[in-house]
Amino acid sequence: MPARISISGPLLTALLVASTLGISSARAARPANVPSDTLILAAAEAPVDLDPASSYDSQAAAVLRGEYESLVTLRGSSTTDIVGALAQTWTSSPDHKTFTFHLRHGVTFHDGTPFNAEAVRTSYTRELTLNQGPAFIIGQFFTPKGIKVVDPYTIQFTLTSPSTVFLQAMTAVWGTHIISPTAIKQHPKDLHTWLQSHDAGTGPYMLSSIVPGQSYSLAKYPQYWGGWKGSHVSKVLVRIVTADATRRELVGRGDADIANQLTATDMQALSKNSTVDATPRYGARNLSLVMDAYGPLDSTTARQAMAYSLDYTAFTKNLLHGYGKQAQGPMPRTMNGHDNSLMLYPTDLTKAKALLKQAGVAPGTKLTLWYQAEDETTKYAAEVMQAQLAQIGISLSVQPVSSTTLTGTYYSNKPASQRPNFIAWYWYPDYNDAGDWLFPQYDSSQVAGAGSNGGYYKNHTVDTALEQAAKTVDTAQRTALYKKAQQALVADPAAVWLADLPETTAVRRTVHGYLLNPVYTDTYDYYGMSK
Repeated sequence: MPARISISGPLLTALLVASTLGISSARAARPANVPSDTLILAAAEAPVDLDPASSYDSQAAAVLRGEYESLVTLRGSSTTDIVGALAQTWTSSPDHKTFTFHLRHGVTFHDGTPFNAEAVRTSYTRELTLNQGPAFIIGQFFTPKGIKVVDPYTIQFTLTSPSTVFLQAMTAVWGTHIISPTAIKQHPKDLHTWLQSHDAGTGPYMLSSIVPGQSYSLAKYPQYWGGWKGSHVSKVLVRIVTADATRRELVGRGDADIANQLTATDMQALSKNSTVDATPRYGARNLSLVMDAYGPLDSTTARQAMAYSLDYTAFTKNLLHGYGKQAQGPMPRTMNGHDNSLMLYPTDLTKAKALLKQAGVAPGTKLTLWYQAEDETTKYAAEVMQAQLAQIGISLSVQPVSSTTLTGTYYSNKPASQRPNFIAWYWYPDYNDAGDWLFPQYDSSQVAGAGSNGGYYKNHTVDTALEQAAKTVDTAQRTALYKKAQQALVADPAAVWLADLPETTAVRRTVHGYLLNPVYTDTYDYYGMSK
């Protein structure tokens, strides 16, 4: 996952252009005449796409999560407790191939259209037919032919193969939101464009105004099925504030209620502000230096040398001020199926030097590392790696590049010989399953733009374990296979896994009900918050 773009899962070409507009002046203040029950989010990036059928960026999810709903969701901060949203109850056939959902009655879309099973079928059929962005999340489980309207409030999915993680996938904030069938019917040719400035969901909030790249306003939907008893914010204002220092100042003085994607330095400073909660909360995000398995780094021993070279303490403790901890293998510790027994690579330059000699990588060898320009965390990682490798005779050229260039190269089908030796890369999951994390990044079928294997990594043991796990419905057996894949990845590293990272989100203490769900990175349950 590229720095600051914060895109989830396999990224498609449509997402490569991110808005660069927004507020950058440190003098930005709370907008005048904003009601006290309006929640203001100072967000680092503008949404790329507001069509739920193709949107695959967390910036958009931070808006869409207030407007749209799925059949099921995760309860609060739990990554495993699945509860009904637009579905009230559900059942699975004994063979885990047929899932039946019984839907809520009395729900309406924001355009007044009644919500029912046909609306679910129409919305998911459109998404699967478009086959863009996040469509693979549901498309890996069923096709349009597998969707059956049993009765007006019962929808059934027959999967292409049995699965015990289908429900987890249906809790994703990408690809599972349901769009009004009326909007689909009324905009047969221009719906994607229309949805960039309109919404057609059932959620608690409606899109009320928009200044593309600058601000997105949501207002409560009076007929929301969940009701408005109790404490809730009535409006949400998402302001795009690209400058890190400005977001910090806004939340620090109360001109924003929440600020996201702050630097570790800013979080440390805000932790001393008694009016702000800057507690590090660990989600499911990590940072790695993905290695190009070509040239000097084409061997296991050479890649092991890189893993032994990094000074993990200098990075996590000194530069990130403790807002991060050394990664234990490829997956964050919060993910289902993480292997807690994995070796943590120690910093050992003597061993690294010996491994390079064994691999035939001579002193004076030149390597390249790309990181995203203006991203403090990846810049730190690049500089630490550069300094470490210099001590063992390797010249590392670190190059800041634009997010578009970084992402475009990572997902391109350029041959490995035309790629940098390292790419600093963020990643987080679509849903809480080891397969969703490991397969797209490390299976050899996912190279050359087919998925997210940006280092062209190939390991037969990893491939076999991942592909067997995908066909296994027994949870214990699946977990064992995923642990086998992780152990093989640590022994034959595809990346230097630097750190598990907390969400660097600061919240005013006047905001009540804020919580982090590790799977829903940089998105917020606005309905559950109040001031």
